[in-house]
Amino acid sequence: MIFTCIWVFLFTVGCQTQVSPTAQPENTPAKPLQLKLSHADAETPPEEQALGYSCAAPNQATAAACQAETEKILNATVRIKLEYGSGGKPIPSDQTTSYEITQVTSHATLVNKRYLVTHNHFPISPRLMKENAAGLELRLSLYTLNNDLILRGASTRNFDVFVEFPETLVLDFRESGEVLFKAFGVQSVSMGTIEHVPLSPGMEVAQVNWDGVTTWVEWVRVEEVIEEQGITLIVLNQGVQKGGSGGGVFWHGLHIGNNWKTCEVRAVLDSQPIRMFSIAVSNAELVWPP
Repeated sequence: MIFTCIWVFLFTVGCQTQVSPTAQPENTPAKPLQLKLSHADAETPPEEQALGYSCAAPNQATAAACQAETEKILNATVRIKLEYGSGGKPIPSDQTTSYEITQVTSHATLVNKRYLVTHNHFPISPRLMKENAAGLELRLSLYTLNNDLILRGASTRNFDVFVEFPETLVLDFRESGEVLFKAFGVQSVSMGTIEHVPLSPGMEVAQVNWDGVTTWVEWVRVEEVIEEQGITLIVLNQGVQKGGSGGGVFWHGLHIGNNWKTCEVRAVLDSQPIRMFSIAVSNAELVWPP
């Protein structure tokens, strides 16, 4: 699931008004995060600061390195399908007892062999996944990007909610998860935080996206890095489609954040789209068990 916010520009002669989609506490505007670059970095073009080369339009000399980076990201990415039912309430059409199943799709990244990092957007917290007399009301299933089933109908018997932050969720599939992910060829990547990554506007990063069928990696530009209500957000110059939420954002192969929402700017007069961008939530510092 990916959230969409709409920004509207009002065009008049000599006047342009912008309405923000994100509510701010009164008198507490979002503050830009100040990221200082070394003198050497400041003289290097943004795309070279990120990777040493650009993968948005690779040349013959860099294509192999970009492809290797893309494969590394995709090999660490899985799809999550969360199903939750009506709880056995009668369906109005025939008054028989059955379940109405609602399904939410998102993506996640494997880190430290057994932990999945995704977006904290589910309608019901995974902490509430449990069995009752009617069976599982909440079920979480994992798939590879080739749609191979890794785990079906998981509940908190199968995993722990390791971290539940605003906009970020980390699930621990324990030692058995290490074996399971390895068997399906899912390989973990390292996790970084914004404090250790010198992001600045114009730099190139990798972002997971999908179209409802296929998941891929896009090389996108950082527009700004801001701090809002205690959360560091990365604004990227491309939108992410519904279901791409939770997919990773990467720098130098490090997982640095996850997709949150897509924003679209439209003109008031004719509702024509002017610009689309996405917002990712950066990782917080985590302490992993030994």
